[in-house]
Amino acid sequence: MNKIIVLSAKSASGKDTIMKQLVEEEWFLPCVSHTTRPMRKGETEGREYYFVDQQDFIARKRNDEFVETRTYNTVQGQWFYGMSKDELNSKLEQGHVIMILDIKGLLALQNSIYKDRIISFYIDVDLKTRIQRSLDRETLTIQNLDECVRRAKADEEDFKNAHKVCNHVIEPVSSYCGKRMILDILSLEGVR
Repeated sequence: MNKIIVLSAKSASGKDTIMKQLVEEEWFLPCVSHTTRPMRKGETEGREYYFVDQQDFIARKRNDEFVETRTYNTVQGQWFYGMSKDELNSKLEQGHVIMILDIKGLLALQNSIYKDRIISFYIDVDLKTRIQRSLDRETLTIQNLDECVRRAKADEEDFKNAHKVCNHVIEPVSSYCGKRMILDILSLEGVR
């Protein structure tokens, strides 16, 4: 049975980088979420996210197209995220999938028909490192600084039970180290 590998972490913890490195191993298929948030510099449609407008997202949600959805209130407005059932089912037919979800998204997935396929990892990175990474990836403006602080505060609340919800907790000192830790744990779990 093909597995669903879920990476969960606070903002700027390196989860996207670790996911990209794991996908390069060629035995994980990326499962990409839909979002209404603006595309960042260097992102590509269909690689990091499927970027849709709010009206399209709400219509898809109303049509029960998502296995899980979440909403974030940011300084730039509400951003919606959701994992499409079609995306997940299509990828699972082909092999093991890997995705990024927050704790609410992971809990929704754990309460679905996919619950027996999930192996989840919480990537625990210290606040100082995360703040620096957040500031490094954006042009420094008051609005971006406010969003960085808002996100850090929200993450503390949103991920307070992550150690209890996820199957494994890793504390990597680099994204390469995180990748190696995950591969070693998956090997022990018989996933290859």
